[in-house]
Amino acid sequence: MSVRSVLPVDLPSFTEVLRIRCAEDPAQETFRFLGDRDGDSETLSNAQADRRARALGALLQRAGPRQCALLLLPPGLDYIASFWGCLYAGCAAVPAYPPSLANAGRAMARLAAIADDARPRFVLAPRALVEARHRIVEANSVLGQADWIAVDALPEGLEDEWKAPDLSRDDLAFLQYTSGSTGRPKGVMISHGNLLHNTEQMRVLLAAGPDDRHAGWLPPYHDMGLVAGILMVSQFGMQVTLMSPFSFLKHPIRWIQTLSDNRSTITGGAPFGFDLAARKIRPEQLQGIDLSNIRVACIAAEPVHPSTIDRFIDVFGPVGFRREAFLPCYGLAESTLMATGGPAAAMPIVRSFGRTALHEGKAEEADASASNRIALLANGPVIDGMELRIVDPETSTPCPPDQTGEIWLSGASIAQGYWGQPEETAKTFGARLAPPHDLGREYLRTGDVGFLREGELFVGGRIKDLVIVDGRNFHPEDLEAVLENAHPNLVPGGSVAFSVDDGEHERAVVVQEVVTRGLDRESACNAIRAIVAETHGLELSAVVLIRARTLPRTSSMKVQRRACRDAFRNGDLIQVHIWRNPRHGAGKRPGVEVAA
Repeated sequence: MSVRSVLPVDLPSFTEVLRIRCAEDPAQETFRFLGDRDGDSETLSNAQADRRARALGALLQRAGPRQCALLLLPPGLDYIASFWGCLYAGCAAVPAYPPSLANAGRAMARLAAIADDARPRFVLAPRALVEARHRIVEANSVLGQADWIAVDALPEGLEDEWKAPDLSRDDLAFLQYTSGSTGRPKGVMISHGNLLHNTEQMRVLLAAGPDDRHAGWLPPYHDMGLVAGILMVSQFGMQVTLMSPFSFLKHPIRWIQTLSDNRSTITGGAPFGFDLAARKIRPEQLQGIDLSNIRVACIAAEPVHPSTIDRFIDVFGPVGFRREAFLPCYGLAESTLMATGGPAAAMPIVRSFGRTALHEGKAEEADASASNRIALLANGPVIDGMELRIVDPETSTPCPPDQTGEIWLSGASIAQGYWGQPEETAKTFGARLAPPHDLGREYLRTGDVGFLREGELFVGGRIKDLVIVDGRNFHPEDLEAVLENAHPNLVPGGSVAFSVDDGEHERAVVVQEVVTRGLDRESACNAIRAIVAETHGLELSAVVLIRARTLPRTSSMKVQRRACRDAFRNGDLIQVHIWRNPRHGAGKRPGVEVAA
């Protein structure tokens, strides 16, 4: 039995978490990272992480307290040690992803937006990137003014200079920049108290402890990969095996094989990842795989369609994965990470609702055999220490139980606001219920649509992504969900639905990733048009087929509907094929079409 303890709930800062774990079990190799080649891995013990964090922390402390440090590091142990180093220094980490020097493109534009907003005092990067930084700073003067530090080439003995910072739970731990799926990135201010509360609630929710083993592939510069994949691990006192998300995307079997080899008990990811594994992994690759040890598989980051769970169970149920291991949950960067979910080991709840009623803002349960229905997956109750309300976004009044509305949250995990944006902070984090419901509490407006049923949250999508055609509201997730089995060449989870203005009317468009081998373009487009018309009574104006893995996505693999819509409008989509409704005006620019 492990000697590692459950941490006190009254710690002054998250910095104390690793210090305590190092004192309890310095030799434990908490972090293991898999390289891109089979058999290639490296580990980081608690003592090593603590020493490296003290060394970097001492260097950052020389500039004084309350600084920001931009992390431009690929996934790996350097990233983990550097993030801890920022916590040790009382310096706010700003997770980001280093752009490719060969092809910066959109990544550099996002990085420049983050740098302009955060104004970091330091940039932490590998030595190779530090030496070639002129190619980055030429594109952004803010980064040129920062001090660049090669975290893999720190002088010896720095750790002895470190002094424990005087921190409180209200102090800033890091800035989590939003994914940009709905607009310009904003720096969410996560405090030490936010981290301590959210990770402790996850420990309770997952019934997790030091004897659990975690394995995952999520990017560490995204909230789910950082909080659940790295920080939660030290909070729980358990061990974790991580891999690059690019390694997973290239070879999904590596994740499954790691879960089996390590006898992992906890994992998680976005629906996209579960769909990819189920679609790409062949039966012969599962020889010798055993997933019976997995008791929790968190699935979140975007609305989860029940078919994702069904598809994963069909493929991996025969090798021991149990349906009750799935733990659907809901959260966002502004709530640190998790807001609802669980409990562990409970069977996922799926209920059917009338599709037309949902479009009209009413949550009316329907018989499972009804034709005009949609199946929704429950995302669990709100975590302890938090309050969740479903609110009419126009009147700021609580919605009755049978009505959908905006999800509002309040409590100890809610972030302090957006860095340097007081007006946006007040608008998003300072919402108040209208009288007589206002009791003085401020809420986070999530921008997400949902409703509660018997304490369980059901999520419908984002308010601003609504497709409005002829006065009718369609949630894009509903349109996208029906496409998954419409044609054998359509990539599951690879669709985006949005509306465009043709000058006279709003028109509906679908962009769909396809497997090009054996593709009948006309047949695929007709199948998409038919299923949308049949299930939603909606006539599409355009159907765009694109290659698999070319849909605009965020770092957490969420689809970027606005970026996709903009690319469609500008003719920037690299299309396999496009069908346009001859009676509509959508899509006047042709885009670029390639051979299938």
